[in-house]
Amino acid sequence: MHPTPLQPLSSSHQQVLKFIIFVLICILAQIELILHLFVHVHFPPNNYHLFTMSKARPALPFADYQRVFRVIKTVLDGVEANTPNACVFFSIVGATILQEIYKKKCVPIAGAAIFALDDGHQNTILTFGRINAGQLQGSKQSFHCWILCENQVIDFMAPIFRESLHSGGFPINCARKMFQKPLAEMVPDHTDVSLPGHFYLEANLELTREILHNFGSRVSNRDLTDVCLHWYKKPPKTIQKNLAMASDDGSLMNMKLSELELIGAW
Repeated sequence: MHPTPLQPLSSSHQQVLKFIIFVLICILAQIELILHLFVHVHFPPNNYHLFTMSKARPALPFADYQRVFRVIKTVLDGVEANTPNACVFFSIVGATILQEIYKKKCVPIAGAAIFALDDGHQNTILTFGRINAGQLQGSKQSFHCWILCENQVIDFMAPIFRESLHSGGFPINCARKMFQKPLAEMVPDHTDVSLPGHFYLEANLELTREILHNFGSRVSNRDLTDVCLHWYKKPPKTIQKNLAMASDDGSLMNMKLSELELIGAW
């Protein structure tokens, strides 16, 4: 009996297989998230360093963070998405880039979040979620997404928090900054968020699983994720300033890479 040679997978099958692998990685990473949540419940955040073997270092250099943000924002704008409120896309695609290109272990998380921002004149508290009976909670109607990556919290949507505020009817021009902080720097309670750079996160595992499932069930999301992966290049490599993307009707859409400048980090 002669063995039958394996046939190469079609491009569509490759896309499905890649996404299945991504979901499996996210499920495995949930174990790490549960450990973080256990520590958060039973120990003050200031003691997180007791569980970290070495000093936390940024998962991404500033230039890399800015480029990831620019690629994702450009693709979202290219398909006329609601970019200022696309935290799901920013977190899932950002996590995919970190895993595929940087080989980082990370997972997108959904839940409630509070950030303290400033515009150079006044402080602003940006809240994603609801406060019920003194507890911060995230739900399908009000939530945020971020990335947990090697004891770091990364939010690729942070540079356009200004637009998020505008979309909610708040004309506040907060600074455009990178958000990448050690989880250990999270304040103990949502009521402690006061100074620029303070943050508090309340993960919702059930909501996270539902969001990951819904995102992966749409072929268009997988296609746009592949576009971002194809376009992105790690600095100092040169990245294309323009990219053509085929639309549903077969026409080509030309996208120009965003040049939005960040002025520092929260």
